[in-house]
Amino acid sequence: DKDYFHFWPSFFSAWFAQFPERLVVFPDVEGSLTGEQEAKLGKAVEMRKTKLQTWFRWRANRSRQGRIQKKTKSVFEQAIEGKKGRILSEPELYNDLYYEERIKPLVDADRQEGRLNSKGKILGAARAHAKRLLKDESEDVKEQIHEMYLLQKEKKNDGNADGTDKRADTLQQAIDDLPTALARVAEIIKRQTGFTTSFICAGPDPSRNWQITSLSCHSDKTAAGYTFASLYPKQEEEVLKAFQEFAEQLFPPEIRKQGAAQTDDVNPPGDTELGFDTDLQSEGGLQVPDDTAVSSSGVEDGLDTDHGPDDSEFTEPEDGVERDEEDGDEVAAENEEEERNSDIEMVRTNHTSRLSVLPFNCRAAGF
Repeated sequence: DKDYFHFWPSFFSAWFAQFPERLVVFPDVEGSLTGEQEAKLGKAVEMRKTKLQTWFRWRANRSRQGRIQKKTKSVFEQAIEGKKGRILSEPELYNDLYYEERIKPLVDADRQEGRLNSKGKILGAARAHAKRLLKDESEDVKEQIHEMYLLQKEKKNDGNADGTDKRADTLQQAIDDLPTALARVAEIIKRQTGFTTSFICAGPDPSRNWQITSLSCHSDKTAAGYTFASLYPKQEEEVLKAFQEFAEQLFPPEIRKQGAAQTDDVNPPGDTELGFDTDLQSEGGLQVPDDTAVSSSGVEDGLDTDHGPDDSEFTEPEDGVERDEEDGDEVAAENEEEERNSDIEMVRTNHTSRLSVLPFNCRAAGF
């Protein structure tokens, strides 16, 4: 029977007879209380009843225990993945698991009693409650928390064995996400400063057996639809080559092989040779501006790019975009949707006929 209607009155009577709340609220006051003090004591008694009822519900409500177990799995996985950037103590892990069900009611009660008047005191109270409650927990819960702590510590130690060594799949994912991240950064810079931005990146690429790959990304276009790489292809090529030579000095072959030793089964995603086949708008956590070029997939070998002088890589503006300003706005409006879907830059990589399709006016190269 889950009806505790007749239980609470007798329980509260016995509790307050043994632990008078007045001694907690007014330990130094003797004699009769004033009306204001009586009102404050009455509130404290009600809050104490709430705390006691909550304590019993933790241990009696099996359906809640089931929900806690489901939540425990999710938080458990997050904890051992080290998402907080450091190893959490056992009371901190307990707080993460059971805050809503076990700690928050106590903190709320303390706040209503006027004991917590700052964020620091609230956090301190939560830590104190977590430490005390964990000490009084069942052996099963203590064992669970301890196992979480050990797994978290083990995972952290594995990750810190070498700060520069990442598993190749994790590293590859970060490289794949780079154009998306740079697009977001460029949008923020332009919004805050009005500046246009270009990025140049280079480093060991796990999808190319740890050879150096260079990547350039340009955030803006001229009114005629040209990027920096389109207008200045020779300079773009020279800068990429120079930066790649610099990166090769930073990452000599023996250092790159240390990363390669981590795994031998890394395959480039999709069909693109450098692994940059990234759909900007599908990346979680990054909001890509609408006017940022979005990549597409399914580019086949043998496609040709348009070339400018000296047979350098060149991207023509879309049809209908004129250099004259008088009808520029009208044409831009007509082609806006088409630009968002097709505004990509195709470049040759590794001097072969295979083409990489990159978002955000990016190009990758390996010289």
